[in-house]
Formats: sequence, structure tokens, C-alpha cells
Amino acid sequence: MINLSKYLGIITRCTLMYIGDKLGEFGIAGHHHTYIRTVCENPGISQEALAKINYINKSSVARNLCTLEDGGYIRREQSKTDKRVTHVYPTDKAHEVYKAINQVINDCNTYFLSALDESERDDFVRMLGKLELRASEYYNGRSEGE
Repeated sequence: MINLSKYLGIITRCTLMYIGDKLGEFGIAGHHHTYIRTVCENPGISQEALAKINYINKSSVARNLCTLEDGGYIRREQSKTDKRVTHVYPTDKAHEVYKAINQVINDCNTYFLSALDESERDDFVRMLGKLELRASEYYNGRSEGE
């Protein structure tokens, strides 16, 4: 039997280590890149939307945003129309590190995918896309049922 979660877990943990090692000079952990990229690409996004599009639970998002806010990477504002909603905005510091994050992610992809030839890379990326769609179907169906 194939243990898919084992392989995906190892790849995920090693990817986060790689990214964390390369971004350590900025004082952010490997998993923080997701938040910074999303907020830079979607200024004013709500915490709830941030959680949903990244498949992260709301309490983890709140905790990590607190860390990034303390580090000066993001700022949060309560919605003027709905006090239950908090919007997240990138700071200049986030914009400065954004380019470095994208470069590190590109370098990471290049490093790990170098184990495959071009045809295998194309097949692998295509298959990962199919698995992502299937996983999203599960997640979205689960979220709607909650």
C-alpha cells in the first residue's frame, strides 16, 4: 500500500526547512511565507478568507498573523462595517521581503525538481494539480458541512 501522506509530509517538512533556512535572515519561519505572499497579493484580505484559500485553520492564522504583526510584516484592521471581520494589510517590510520569498520558492522548486528529468517534472506537476483539485473537493465539502 502506498503511504501518500508520508511522502507528502516529508516533502512539505523539507520544503519548509529549506525556505526557513533561506529566509532566516528576515526573522521569519518557513511557514510564514504563505501568509506574507497571500497578504501582499491580496491587500485587505480578511483573516477568514486568508485561512480558507490557504487551507489553514482560523486559530493558526490568528497566531501566525500575530507573530508577523509583531515583526512588522503586516497590520490588521477591524472592518468598519462588520466588527467580526479583521482585514490584513502588508507593510513596507512585507513588500521588501516579498521578492526574496518568491526567489527562495523558485530556488526550492528548482532544487527539489532537479531530481526529475523534464518529462517527469511535467508529469509530476500535472499529477500534483489533479491531486490538489481532489483534496480541495474534500476540503470544500467538509467546510460546507461544518
